[in-house]
Amino acid sequence: AFTNFRAFWGSLAAFLLHFSGARSVCNLDGLTVLSFISKPYLESFHHLYEIEDWNRSLMILVIQPEQKNQEELHSLLGIWGYHEEQKTIYENLLYKVSPQCDATCLTGLGNLSETQGNYSLAIEYHTKQLELAKKISDKSGEWVALIGLGNVQEALGNSQEALSYFYQALEIARNIKERRGEVISLGSLGSAYMGLNNNEQAKIYAQKCLKLAKEHQFLIFEARAAMILGNIYQEQNDLTVALNWYQYSLEISRELDDKAVIIDAMRTIGDIYQSLDDLPGALDWVQQSLALAQEFGDKAIQAEAWRGLGNIYASMENWEQSILYFQKRLDFLELTGDKLHLANTLEGLSLAYDKLEQLPEAIKYEEKRLKILMELEDLEKIADSHAYIGYAYLRLQNYYESIQHLQSALSLQREQKNQKAEANTLYNLAELMAHLDQITPAFQLCEEGLRIAQHCDLELVEAFKELQSLIEAYYEQLIKDENG
Repeated sequence: AFTNFRAFWGSLAAFLLHFSGARSVCNLDGLTVLSFISKPYLESFHHLYEIEDWNRSLMILVIQPEQKNQEELHSLLGIWGYHEEQKTIYENLLYKVSPQCDATCLTGLGNLSETQGNYSLAIEYHTKQLELAKKISDKSGEWVALIGLGNVQEALGNSQEALSYFYQALEIARNIKERRGEVISLGSLGSAYMGLNNNEQAKIYAQKCLKLAKEHQFLIFEARAAMILGNIYQEQNDLTVALNWYQYSLEISRELDDKAVIIDAMRTIGDIYQSLDDLPGALDWVQQSLALAQEFGDKAIQAEAWRGLGNIYASMENWEQSILYFQKRLDFLELTGDKLHLANTLEGLSLAYDKLEQLPEAIKYEEKRLKILMELEDLEKIADSHAYIGYAYLRLQNYYESIQHLQSALSLQREQKNQKAEANTLYNLAELMAHLDQITPAFQLCEEGLRIAQHCDLELVEAFKELQSLIEAYYEQLIKDENG
């Protein structure tokens, strides 16, 4: 549940500084939500932009049209999902007004690049912004750039590196007593610690974030801190508490029309319903989330909805639909280089094709997953992946490929002292050896697996006894055939 939090937490960081710099829009068509609140401002800006009256146009764009949001107009465009309008603003005003303006534009473009999954470009923009902020001694600009760089690293699955950026941002924000920066940094740290499966630290920072956001009436960040807490409790399988936090966040974000949080809250509520085995309810929530995400235009958030739908349809054993949504997510992730989530999505596809008895396809995706896991050096999952591929090749009677993978799995499982997994692999190896007429090794593997299964009280005990009987019967038949 936490994996997409960075997609909407950090996306605001670029827009929270009250620079005398750039923000605006050139295309006013379709601004339905903004029409009566902001359209007059935007029309004025458009006119001033056309006559190149930069200073007055910028004065309009830093107006705060809604007190409850405490955000400037250009920032609200992003919150409400008008990313193309924001992009036009930042691209057209970059290098035209002032260094402070350039800093805002660079950070905005970096965040927008991240929402589209173009992480290399996002890093380029945030790095330029950091260099510029240091050059002009803009400490506020520094922490914003650091948050942006941390968000990208977190999106790429590099949570430890993200922590380094977030801690630097927190230190700067506290030194200059910028409360909003402190709130954002605390929330970012909470999210990053979730990525490292350190829920204790994640909760500490999320609670600090929530407390400070409430004190200063930063409703946007109160809602987002609530999302982190919901994610933490979901990870701890305390589903009732998690659901309460998600609903709390959804209520605030609906009041603010903060679409990114609305989308994510709906999706995570769907996750809770799925965990509670209410699959129709889960499907309804996640479908609503996807519909809003498509309007919002943030590919990373859409990809999370695709993941949710893939999982729900898998729970429904609707494997074709599961494949459809996992494939959409895979197509997006392959553009981002996000290895951790690529591996998870490939696993979902492999499972779905296995259930459809399309083993060559299942193996294809699992082998791609194995390659990524080896790059990530996740030894436990590498062992699991070898074990599945070996099992699938065994079913296809490709014994040479099967034995290679099963032996690799067994070696890793023994190193990790994972006896349950070891027993499963021994079972498959024993069966494989029997197919190769290697009866003595088959018996030995079967006896070893049976001892482990009995010691660990595994359900495999009866399966091993049945396999022993089959091997014995097969051996007797071989003797009869030899004796004519």
